[in-house]
Amino acid sequence: MVYALPPCIILSTDNHFDEKTDIGDGCYHVEGKTICSDSAVILRAEGTLPSYSDENAGLFITADRTRNYDFSSDTVKADTLALIMVNDEENSFRILRTRPLKTDR
Repeated sequence: MVYALPPCIILSTDNHFDEKTDIGDGCYHVEGKTICSDSAVILRAEGTLPSYSDENAGLFITADRTRNYDFSSDTVKADTLALIMVNDEENSFRILRTRPLKTDR
């Protein structure tokens, strides 16, 4: 099964959903090598990250941390905030809420 989200900032808790979120111009440069965080495989992103991001912030690739992937370097623009609920037992997630983000404000 494949899941797709538009480029967005993903939250797994409701703590920050209604807060102002500073993302600068919303553009993130990513290198092609993935890394494993505590819960997922990500591409580390360079750009203005929200203040509540952890040190392993990046573009989500998969929750399957047993594989490694290579991508080309690129720039991605995120303009949406998504609140998700993760179901670890079924290795799935559900989008609970989304909202647009305004860049450079």
